[in-house]
Amino acid sequence: MRSRTALPAAIFLIALLATSSTTAAPVIIESKAAHAAELEAVKGHRASIQALADRNDAAGLMLALDQFDADTNIDPAVRDHLLETTLLQLSRTTPDPATRAAVSRYGNRPVTTFVRLHEERGQPAVPLYDLAAAARLTIRVWNTADAMEWVSMALRAGRWQPGDFLQPQLGLPLQAWQAGTQRALESADRALVAATKSALLQSQTLSNEYDALVLTAGTRLGDADLYGAVIGQGGTHYARLAIRSVYRALGFADATRLLMSASARPELVSAAILELGAHASNDPAIRDWLLNQLGDPVNGASAALALARIADDEVLNGIQAVILGDASELTKLRAALVLRISDSPAAQSLRLELLSQTLSSEKLRAALR
Repeated sequence: MRSRTALPAAIFLIALLATSSTTAAPVIIESKAAHAAELEAVKGHRASIQALADRNDAAGLMLALDQFDADTNIDPAVRDHLLETTLLQLSRTTPDPATRAAVSRYGNRPVTTFVRLHEERGQPAVPLYDLAAAARLTIRVWNTADAMEWVSMALRAGRWQPGDFLQPQLGLPLQAWQAGTQRALESADRALVAATKSALLQSQTLSNEYDALVLTAGTRLGDADLYGAVIGQGGTHYARLAIRSVYRALGFADATRLLMSASARPELVSAAILELGAHASNDPAIRDWLLNQLGDPVNGASAALALARIADDEVLNGIQAVILGDASELTKLRAALVLRISDSPAAQSLRLELLSQTLSSEKLRAALR
């Protein structure tokens, strides 16, 4: 059987073979600390790069990029550091076509600078500076900004519609186009976003491809209808994102109502109930709802976990009433589970107290032990 350490080492060997045939010999940094000390000598260059980006001077950054790349006297690892830094700072500028083309050429630059994973000889090395990744990131930032500008103008002109979300303009990649569209909605005047609400809801009923857009608009507006559309019928990924953010975006009552309704979707039960549980300490109605869910075959286990995380006096009084009352056997077993998994001293004290009393079944007694 191949060892666990053999695979990373093999991958690194392949990387070295790939880079050595097309570029200078790979550089392996043995110590991050020693390399960081070497970088102190180029603090002035880094400050200059930052200043050029602050001034939106793409031409100046491109000149610096060319100079660093052509400098054969500088340490190769330090040069890669400066090249990567410059490429990333270019993302803060407004590029012209020549700048875009120049940065694109770095998109295929092989990695040549690696660092020891554990800073020990013989240990696998991983990329330290990846110029191609930096170039691609900068281009993605530019593309997203272009999309944001286009959509913002369309919103102000009243000619944007949700279908545009799936139809990139300006020859932009779909991912950047959609990210830019979301940013445009996040920053647009609320009245402009509100004007699209009806169309957004209609589009979301046709396809889950609009979930991200509807959730973005719902967050911008603090709108329960838009959130409800994603939680009620959106794809699982965006529905869970909506569940995690609903209390921040909406009023308490609307958020609670939507999360309770989300428990009707089996794939969302756990996320919805645990989010409710996180806010139950401030709302007796949520605590009562969770207690009532204990006997539900689907929701009960999640409700027990949520109650165990609270385990305050009100919850424990409710648990005691369930166990000693006439609830179903399943409900009582779930109530016992709350006491078993809670790390609250009060919960453990109640568990021991109940074990000293007459219980409805030996199964329940065993569940409390």
